[in-house]
Amino acid sequence: MTINKGNQISVVDALVAPIAAIYSRIMGVKFNSTDTLHILQVQATLLMLLLPVEFNGLYHPAMLLWFGFSLYQCKYLNEKFPAADE
Repeated sequence: MTINKGNQISVVDALVAPIAAIYSRIMGVKFNSTDTLHILQVQATLLMLLLPVEFNGLYHPAMLLWFGFSLYQCKYLNEKFPAADE
C-alpha cells in the first residue's frame, strides 16, 4: 500500500483547516495549517507537561524540552500581529 504525499497533505489540511478558521476568528489574524499545527503542538505539550501522572523520571524533562522547542517554533507568529504601540 502506498500513500501519495499529495493525498496525505490534503487529509491534514482537511482536518486542520476548521481549527485554523477558529483560531483565525478568535485572534483576528489569518493562520494557515502550519501555524495551526505549531499552536496545537504547544497546547498538547503543555497539557502533557501538566498532567498529574507519575511516569519515568525522564518524562517531565523530556516534555519540558518539547514544550520549549514548540514555543521556539512559534516565535515567528508574533510577526503576524499588528504593533500595539500605535
